[in-house]
Order: sequence, then structure tokens, then C-alpha cells
Amino acid sequence: MPQRTSALDPGRKNPVSVPAQARTAQARTGSRVTDSLAAEPHVASVPAPLPRRITFLARRDLGNQAAGGSELLIDRIADGLTAGGHEVTLVCGGPAAERHYRVVSAGGDA
Repeated sequence: MPQRTSALDPGRKNPVSVPAQARTAQARTGSRVTDSLAAEPHVASVPAPLPRRITFLARRDLGNQAAGGSELLIDRIADGLTAGGHEVTLVCGGPAAERHYRVVSAGGDA
């Protein structure tokens, strides 16, 4: 990764971070740093995450009549993670309904 140092952009009073390569190119050609950076956008490649085993702990399952916003949020996140290939488990107070992910009732009437 190119070394970055702080430099002043002629059009601004605030310091900006400029890669050392761009500063060198600017010195040789006299072009503006922002022009040389805009010409070649950099996109970092991120490897796909490995499948994970994820456990949620909740007071209730969405199937419980007293379920609210937090249970709905957990259900939506768990559904999305399951669709993404992750193994999801929800541990919650009973009663528990069947879902696309594993639900384990910890007992009780939450």
C-alpha cells in the first residue's frame, strides 16, 4: 500500500491525505493530485466471508404474542444471514415457532 502523508490541496485550507505516488507524479508532470487520483479509481477486493455459525440470544421468539421490534429485527437479520449461507441459531424463551434457521427454546413463558 502506498505511503500516505498529509499535504495541502491548493484549493482548500484543510489538510488532505495524498499517496506518495501521486505526489511524485504531480511533481514530474505539474498536474493536480486530485486529477491523477480521479483518473484511476481504486477498488479494494474483499474475499467472500467463510460461512459462520451465529447464535442470537433473545427473550422471545417472533412467534410469541408479546414479541416486538427486537424480535422482528433478530428474525430479519437471521433470515438474511441464513440466505447468505451462514448457520444461524436463535436461543429464546418459549413458545418458539419454526423458522428458516434453528430455534432453540430455553423454556419458560417470556
